Amino acid sequence: SADTWQTIAPGVERFDQRLGAEGAAARVILWRIRPEANLTWSLAMSTSTGQTISAWASRLPDAKIVLNGSYFQPNGKPIGWMKIGEKYMNDRTLDKDRAGFISLGARPKLLIGAVPTSTFSGQEDVFQSYPWLIRDGRLAFTQETQQYARRTFLGTDAEGNWYVGVVPSESISLFQLAHVLQNAPVHWERVINLDGGP
Repeated sequence: SADTWQTIAPGVERFDQRLGAEGAAARVILWRIRPEANLTWSLAMSTSTGQTISAWASRLPDAKIVLNGSYFQPNGKPIGWMKIGEKYMNDRTLDKDRAGFISLGARPKLLIGAVPTSTFSGQEDVFQSYPWLIRDGRLAFTQETQQYARRTFLGTDAEGNWYVGVVPSESISLFQLAHVLQNAPVHWERVINLDGGP
């Protein structure tokens, strides 16, 4: 219902409730970012290890949202395909069925992994993540792995809204999260998991 969303800035709303499904329950926080919020999304990267989200946020004082997004190797190199502006950080692409591309900028997009990387020839920042939790409105993560963690994810709906979401306290499997998100007050188009909890 509309009363579960709290407006926190023009075009930005917050949802914070405990949701349950498939024998799991967790506190889920969502930020819905509508196109009229006029936010520009960008990617920042460091090869230093052990940096916290709080440390990143203090280095980026103008950022409205700071989150850990992509997966990295111990040497600081991204695991999947990544481009910051015109600089290619990694040209290896991940499994096209399980991974997706997150294209940032003034008009961000969540794109399926089968998109050719030549699509991203402009100044936008792009990275890969995985796995899909919801794809084309349907559950995409359908097997229980029993790997539990706090979760961070991005999503979109058919109206062009973007969602940043976290499960900040409890550990939950990706299978459970995909089911729990179906009980959120969102008509999901796509949801993809990101690296790291909050």
